[in-house]
Amino acid sequence: MATFAKPEPVQISHLAANPFQPRLSIDVGRLAPLVESIKEFGFIGHLEARHDPADPQGCLQIVFGHRRVRASELAGLTTIPIAIVARSDDEMRRIAFIENISVEELTYWEQGVFLQTLKKETGWTIEEIGTQVGRAKGWVQNRLDVLRLPEGSPLRDAAQDDAVTMTSALALLNLAPGEQEELFSRLQKGEINSDDLKAMRRARNKSVLLPTDPATGTDMPRSWTSVEHARWILRHLESAMTLVRRHAANADFGALRESEQTRLAAVQTELRGLIDEPREPRVA
Repeated sequence: MATFAKPEPVQISHLAANPFQPRLSIDVGRLAPLVESIKEFGFIGHLEARHDPADPQGCLQIVFGHRRVRASELAGLTTIPIAIVARSDDEMRRIAFIENISVEELTYWEQGVFLQTLKKETGWTIEEIGTQVGRAKGWVQNRLDVLRLPEGSPLRDAAQDDAVTMTSALALLNLAPGEQEELFSRLQKGEINSDDLKAMRRARNKSVLLPTDPATGTDMPRSWTSVEHARWILRHLESAMTLVRRHAANADFGALRESEQTRLAAVQTELRGLIDEPREPRVA
């Protein structure tokens, strides 16, 4: 539990980052308004820091306010007001995370790295971590899962750079390396989108129901349980729809009529409905 302490001027050079700081980098460009404000009005308020438990005579560890420290440095300040307080490691972890979530959203990768470290160092369950950071279990699990992307893969690099949505990264997570790279390339080119990837992911976890053969109208088995069947159907569906969109946009005779576009969209929705996860009815 922190105790009240009177702020005192501390050399910025004597401050070190919170060891549990989840943010991997600070975008200096986005600090410009804060830098100008400090130049005009000076440093308003104060920050907190604690003595390093492993080196009490060394640098002070910032509890919160890393962006303000960096902005003060850019504004030309050499000292800022700091209240030196006692903070436990658990408090340092939670404050660091809450500060970044509330002030400037962390990337999902930065969130995942922080949560993974928290899990290893505390031994908390996913539910306990969610309680501590004020998030649902699924929110925590998704960010931990995305860290499993293969080392050195283009998809992992894009996730670390926040250049691909977490939804798309998760949809591609468990694919074989070659297929993952191929679909990620198509995603980058705009040939498919995150909805296509989500549909494919659902198909890998659910059987496909086709009551009749669309070519002959004859009865078929009610359930195809093979993931390969589902994958085959989706591949052909998304390829066909990609070609339809491309040729409709570039054909000499002009775009498809609105009624035709509506019908194609309805067909696609109907086909995807075959593999959608069943939804529980809402309770009034």
